[in-house]
Amino acid sequence: MAVQRHSVVIPRDGGGTEIRPLKEWLRQHPEENPTGLDPGLSTSHQLRSALRRAGWTMEESASEIRMVSPRARTPSETVKEISASDETVDDEVAESHAATDVTTDWFWEGNVVETLATYLSNAGWKIISKANTRVKERGVDIHASRGGVVLLIEAKGYPSSSYRDPKRSAEQKRTNPSLQAQQWYSHAILKAMRLQTEYPNATVALALPDFPRYRVLFKETQAAFKKLGVAMLTIKQNNEIEIWGLEGNGINAEQNQSLVRG
Repeated sequence: MAVQRHSVVIPRDGGGTEIRPLKEWLRQHPEENPTGLDPGLSTSHQLRSALRRAGWTMEESASEIRMVSPRARTPSETVKEISASDETVDDEVAESHAATDVTTDWFWEGNVVETLATYLSNAGWKIISKANTRVKERGVDIHASRGGVVLLIEAKGYPSSSYRDPKRSAEQKRTNPSLQAQQWYSHAILKAMRLQTEYPNATVALALPDFPRYRVLFKETQAAFKKLGVAMLTIKQNNEIEIWGLEGNGINAEQNQSLVRG
């Protein structure tokens, strides 16, 4: 499945039109955002649907979806091509799009998100939104609320040892999964810190599949997580969830378990 980036076509002050990344433009121009949605907490699909209801038109190609402002000229040929560097693609998401079936591994990020969303919903949480990893939706992976508590979750999967692309299925990855997992772990921490900065009243958590490498990394950084106020959720292969750091935030005390074992 091809990765489609989302852009807006807007009028330029000196005349003509220009193309900007959808979420970036909405964040930088809140006064011109007609959706009523927070671009940091909403998926690209949710934002484009809201823009269409607000009178914007949609132009779609194999690689891009353009939302055209009512104040801009609409024919595609009058619009300059957007730079290929407008948005970077996360390594795990890019890998998933090279596959014919990315849902076979229980530890794939999309399955981690679905398992956790189901768990939270059964526990009485309202799922405001969840990212669709398969189609590269941006934003918070899970946005949930319950009893006045807002929970924002950044999820990661675990790297596989072989390529998902059938043409390379016989090859072994050059990057060791354990090393790649450390990179994904660091990326998740950075995202959590950004979410805390942007939404200081929300509870922020990371969600990871249960692998020894992630447990070691968490043990090495647990004290920092406590100081930062970031929680950790670990998803097991049998769909059980271990929770750390959510005491007093809408999770019963008996549900809260340490992820670090002696």
